[in-house]
Amino acid sequence: MTFAQPLWLLLGLVVPLLWILPRRLTYLVHSGVGMERKRAASSHCILRLPMTLSSLALICFTVALAGPRVFKADSDKQILARDIMIAEDFSGSMGAPLPGYTSPLARNGNRQARRIDAAQDAILSFAKNRFELKTGDRVGMILFDDSPRVAWPLTDDLKQIFRRTDFLPSNLFGEKVLGSGTNFGAKGPGPIDEACSHFRDYGESPARVLIMVTDGEDEISDEHLKRLSALMKKHNVKLYVVGVGQTLATREVDIKRLARDYMDGGENSVFLVEKADDMQKCFNTIDQLERGPVTVTSFNNFQELYQYPLVAGFLLIFLWTISLLALLGV
Repeated sequence: MTFAQPLWLLLGLVVPLLWILPRRLTYLVHSGVGMERKRAASSHCILRLPMTLSSLALICFTVALAGPRVFKADSDKQILARDIMIAEDFSGSMGAPLPGYTSPLARNGNRQARRIDAAQDAILSFAKNRFELKTGDRVGMILFDDSPRVAWPLTDDLKQIFRRTDFLPSNLFGEKVLGSGTNFGAKGPGPIDEACSHFRDYGESPARVLIMVTDGEDEISDEHLKRLSALMKKHNVKLYVVGVGQTLATREVDIKRLARDYMDGGENSVFLVEKADDMQKCFNTIDQLERGPVTVTSFNNFQELYQYPLVAGFLLIFLWTISLLALLGV
């Protein structure tokens, strides 16, 4: 299960406030109806019932606002496919300007392009290329900054990736936001760990590809380079890096070193978003990989679950009202 607006879950932090000063709340309620202080103390336990119900109601409304959803499986069918996971870096550094970059898909208008815009263009172009060539590839999406998460599972319905490529999280006002730092796997699980886990659980094709779209601004020690290489080898994963920004274009950053060393020094394992011909080389390189027959499940949409905690919340509010009226003797 995932959440469309996970930041709403922070509203749940209000719940403990309902329990911080129970004695004060008891005093206010009972003084309002003219009860004696000793009777207020004896009925303190009874007062906990409406507080419990209101707390549970607030939790239900918080979960409903966060938009719980699950991926909806529509159909199974037999296809020739590669399993491809795209890992998109949405760390804070991806918000840096990208001078001289012009979107080939005319997505930016008059606004100055950022690294994240070039990354989005690369993913859109890739999904469009796979769809037009009818490659049969299954494609999934991972977002990562300090930690990774699956934004869309492996699917052969590439129109969904093209239509929903903007998987960036939103704030409470619906504005797209970037994450914090970048972690390739040196500070806990990174996008490679997440991709290998997804391939292990849902992958069916013998041809497995991980494409990382990033500015490369994170260090990886030799120890973790070996760990990540061994992990990809274990799961038979090919690694390609699509770079955005000057850092990856001008420096031998660790993620480039990992891709080239793991892919036996191949120069066709690192590509630059700024050059359209390099992106075409990336497509051509992946096209040379063999495909295998697999039975796949097509995930075409989300099944929204917000209505269940919403109904539960209203039911708890109803019970809270009854309990409060009974407590006040109305």
